[in-house]
Amino acid sequence: RAPVRSLTTGLLVAASVLAGTLWLSTARGNYQADYSAESQFGQADVRYGLYPTGAESNEDGPVPPVPVGDQVDAVLAALPEGADTAVLESFENLRLGNSAIADPLIVTQGPWSDPLLGGMLDLADGRMPGPGEAVVPPDLAESSDLDLGDDLVILDPPAVLEVVGLGSTSGATAVLVAPGEFVASEPEMADLV
Repeated sequence: RAPVRSLTTGLLVAASVLAGTLWLSTARGNYQADYSAESQFGQADVRYGLYPTGAESNEDGPVPPVPVGDQVDAVLAALPEGADTAVLESFENLRLGNSAIADPLIVTQGPWSDPLLGGMLDLADGRMPGPGEAVVPPDLAESSDLDLGDDLVILDPPAVLEVVGLGSTSGATAVLVAPGEFVASEPEMADLV
């Protein structure tokens, strides 16, 4: 009696694991992150991430956070003269106006045609974004019923961008735009390549 019970328990556990694996592969199976050196660094030697400083303090009391834009300026000023760099600025918690998706969106602006970024953008269809244009991740395009030539409406800061490509960077689900689309906003994070 005990061997039959053990066999039955084992089969039930195996069936549960198999069902969970099948569900995950169908529900999330289209997501493939690329963590190769080229997808992370492009053609650059280093990628330097800048994030907002938290509420810190020293012996004189609280230290105000340093905005990401000021950090970018300080790092660029410290680089040797003639150093090649590309700045990617990311803006979080943006909302789409033409989508039923309630999840916040990340938008990353950068010079996507810069040779330093070569290999970082996995473009599935279309072309690199120029002014007033965007590349959207394929899963966002599918869930929002967006296609090439459609308008992507971002609520805050307000922007209407033409979808010119489907693609992503390193498996991330950010909308990619040309530099200067969100000049009035302070980026939440930045990468110097």
